[in-house]
Amino acid sequence: MKFYSVKVLVYNVPKYQATNLDTKRAENKHIRKIIDTTPNGYLSAKTTTSLLKHAGLNFVDQFEVRNKIELLHIVKSLTYPVVIKVVGILHKSDVGGVILNIKNEKELVVNFEKLIRIDDVTSVIIQPMKKGIELFIGAKKESNFSHIIMCGLGGVFVEILKDVSVKMIPISKNESLDMITNLKTYPMLKGIRGQKGIDIEKFAEIIRKIATLLSIAPEITELDINPLLASANEIIAVDARIRIEK
Repeated sequence: MKFYSVKVLVYNVPKYQATNLDTKRAENKHIRKIIDTTPNGYLSAKTTTSLLKHAGLNFVDQFEVRNKIELLHIVKSLTYPVVIKVVGILHKSDVGGVILNIKNEKELVVNFEKLIRIDDVTSVIIQPMKKGIELFIGAKKESNFSHIIMCGLGGVFVEILKDVSVKMIPISKNESLDMITNLKTYPMLKGIRGQKGIDIEKFAEIIRKIATLLSIAPEITELDINPLLASANEIIAVDARIRIEK
């Protein structure tokens, strides 16, 4: 998974002040606790997942295993096919660190041993295979300006199509919907030629949830959720990374 930066010019924009946030929510306290007790840099996969769940996102079920003994403890509880990916390397695909459509226990063990031997890999994540349209949501903060949020098709399409919508937080419901409808690929998301589209309202809601997360945790300097797998019924995060700077 790679984070693709988008340059945005901002003129005469006042520094954002968080307003109307429901600071009484328990999730907000959990978010602050995670940020306050975590050192600068990229968060671990486990911490990233926890943070996004507290922000209200659905995340695919996953196991993180560090060795073959841990792997053998959980293989019987898996439903195949699964996907496995390395932990400890930012750009997993650059080192062949993602293997899809593993169909049985034998394939899983062989491919786990292959991935865990890659330099700098600390563990391997195992997830069920999910189907859907790949989306992405990214965020970045530079200088004293507010965070910008980006959205579009995920996976390799981010780099190939360069079809990205960008807004600065805070983001209203109408603005989050505009981000999606302004995409050139919006007709594809809406559904074309008999193909079902995604839940547009849910995608917009997730954009707003990320905007709220950034308001609660302004220390987040980089956020990349790619892919979000979307269908008519659900949108679920599959991979993400977050960097903080206090």
